Amino acid sequence: MKFLYVDSGLPVQIASALLADYYQRVYERVIECARTLEPTKAMSLKILDMRLDFQCETSVIHWDFVKSFMIAMIDATKRGFTGRFRALMYHGPTETMIVVGLRIISSQEAADSTENNAGL
Repeated sequence: MKFLYVDSGLPVQIASALLADYYQRVYERVIECARTLEPTKAMSLKILDMRLDFQCETSVIHWDFVKSFMIAMIDATKRGFTGRFRALMYHGPTETMIVVGLRIISSQEAADSTENNAGL
C-alpha cells in the first residue's frame, strides 16, 4: 500500500459531531437500562465501534451518575473534546471514585450491547 496523502485526522467539527451523536446514543441506552437494571459495580456500554466502561470497587454505580456523566460528555464533545480516555471521577453523593474509560472495540467484540457484572 502506498499512501498519497496522510492527514492527522478528521477535522474537530466533524469528529465532535460524530462523537456527540455516539454519546447521545449511549445516553438513550442508559435511560432504557435505568428502567430495568439494578445498579452494579461495573458496566460496559458498547455502541457502534466504541465501548464505554464504568467501574467502582467500593460501591454500585448509580444510574444518575451515568446519566450526568453522559450529559457532561455530550457538552464537552460539542466544545471540541474528541479523545479516547480513562478517567477517575469522584461521585460526591456516594463519596466514591469511579473509573470511566472510552475505547475503540475490536472486531471480535459484539457491538450495540450492554453488559454489567451480572453477566447481561
